[in-house]
Amino acid sequence: MTSALDSACGYAALSLMPEGAGVLTLEFKTNLLAPARGEELIARGRVVRAGRTITVCQALVCPAGRWLASRLRGCRFAAEANAAQWQRQAAAWLVPLGFRKWEVYADDR
Repeated sequence: MTSALDSACGYAALSLMPEGAGVLTLEFKTNLLAPARGEELIARGRVVRAGRTITVCQALVCPAGRWLASRLRGCRFAAEANAAQWQRQAAAWLVPLGFRKWEVYADDR
């Protein structure tokens, strides 16, 4: 469930980015509100606030024609297109927070 919510938020944030850009999840909170039963689940993501580098998104999952099953609210970081650039951008954010080691993976590896 959380993966579907995170993906919906990611694509919502990505819809506002320039071509070739990517988004990284900074943080999120998930509320599991009811059992998600049914053959079809619908995940909808939307941008709550888009900034220069940080985008706040919200996603909802509902079984088709039913009540809300879960909700996610989180932040996405606008990243450059390749892993080397992502690594530099991650360093700019994580080192001041006290992180000394992290890994960034991209689909182009």
